[in-house]
Order: sequence, then C-alpha cells, then structure tokens
Amino acid sequence: MKRNKLILSASCLLVMTLLTISCSKEHAPDIKESQLSVLMEDADDALILEQILDEVMMDLERYEYLKSSDVCPVRTIETPEEGNYPKIVTRDFGKGCAMHESGKIRSGKIIITIRGPWCKEGSVRKITFKNYKHGNTLIEGSKKIVCMGKTDEGYIWHTIAGNIILTRERNGEKFVIFRHLAKDRYMINGFNDREVPNEWLIEGEVKVEKSNGVSYKVIITEPLYRIQKCRWFQSGIKQIESGENTILLDYGYVGAEDSACDSWMLRTVNEEEGEAIDLGGKR
Repeated sequence: MKRNKLILSASCLLVMTLLTISCSKEHAPDIKESQLSVLMEDADDALILEQILDEVMMDLERYEYLKSSDVCPVRTIETPEEGNYPKIVTRDFGKGCAMHESGKIRSGKIIITIRGPWCKEGSVRKITFKNYKHGNTLIEGSKKIVCMGKTDEGYIWHTIAGNIILTRERNGEKFVIFRHLAKDRYMINGFNDREVPNEWLIEGEVKVEKSNGVSYKVIITEPLYRIQKCRWFQSGIKQIESGENTILLDYGYVGAEDSACDSWMLRTVNEEEGEAIDLGGKR
C-alpha cells in the first residue's frame, strides 16, 4: 500500500523538467504523446544514475559483512595494517561485464572509501567513479555520505552530497549532464534485522545543468518514501523549478492496482489539472 513517507524516482524528474522547458508556460499542460516519447529518452539519463547509486547504497549497508570476490565485478577490500579503517572497497568491472538484473554491460571501477562503521555517528563513505560506464553512459565524479547518528525518532540519518557528471551519446552527438546533490537520507526500518526490508525517507534537493544550456532544480517538498526491492517512490512530493514553470510530482497517488510497490504518480504542470502517470509503463 502507499505510505505517507517517501523516496526518489528519477525517471519522471527529467521528463517533467524537459517538458517544461520545451513548452511555453501557457502551453505546458498541453502535452502531446509524440513529445512525451522523445522526452523519455532524456528521462533515461536520470533513471540510469538512480539505478547505479541505489545499487551502491545497498552495498554500502552490507560492506561490513562482505569479503573480496573474483567474480565480475571483482571486489577487493583493502584494510590498514593497524586498525579497521579506512577500508577501500573497489568494484572493478574491467573492460566490461553484465550485471544479473539489468543485463547492461558495465566497465571501469566504483571505489568506496570507508571511514568508520556504517551506522556510527561521524563515519564517512566516499564514492568515486573511475572510468565507469553503464551501457553507453559514462559516470564521473564523487559523492560523500556522512552518518549523523540517530534522530529523536530513532532513525539512522545520513547526509549525501556530491557532484555527478553523466556523458551520453545520442544520434551521434555527445552531451553532458551535471547533477549537484544535497540530501538527507533516513533509514526508518530494517537496521536491526536483515530479514526486515529496509525503508527510507529522503529530503533535500538536486540542481541539474546540461551542456545544451538546460538547467533546473528539484526540491523535495514532502519527504520521499521508499522500501527495499521497489524501485518506485511510494509517497512524497518533488517540486521541479525551471524558469517560470513549476512541476509537482506526487508519488502518493494510488493507481488502479494499489500494492506495496505502486508505480503511479500524479504530475501537475503550472497548477493545471493533474495527470496520472504509470512509471512502470515507461521502460
């Protein structure tokens, strides 16, 4: 069932933003299906990044228990001669191998530097992408995750900040997307029992700039809720601001088949009548 807590779904983020930029304020609500189809190509850029970061975040919560592995991606864990930290975990995809879930060929490395236990206040994780490609997308940059301890509610609180650069090629032309992250991530369930699905709340904002001059800001106005093994946000609201245009994405909207992993959201452009969107039908 939909929950009154939230988390993030990047697929629609760029769809809404680029839609706003493509149309004037007066015509923004009049979305043609042909236009939306073209814009979905740009939405894939954000979706790819979210998939990558989700995968890394899931691993971060398990690295205390992982060991080195020689199966692609090869995982190596470097530890100091004295003490337990810093640890350096490298996921090396080499010249290319496919992951079991998406089937996309990935190459290069993801390097995670760990300073302290995941849930200990003050511990830091730095994630760096080195010549890392996901399909035809090159991922560069880094992000830092800092544990701030527990909130008054008992949630485990991490701040997430960084700059991520995506380089893609479409129709023979390369373009670059810059994403500046500043978020707070709260683990509200699952941290005391590995058999219990993890649940998260996310707050904060993302600033996006593209090499074609397009820019916009995404603000989480109501915390986003997500549960482990579901790629869709189950509640929460994002506000996308681009020029004079504003788009609201409401993930608390319940689709025709309400479930624990509902894929629907309600999109509202410039305060016009909202449109129900099935994210599950966009891939």
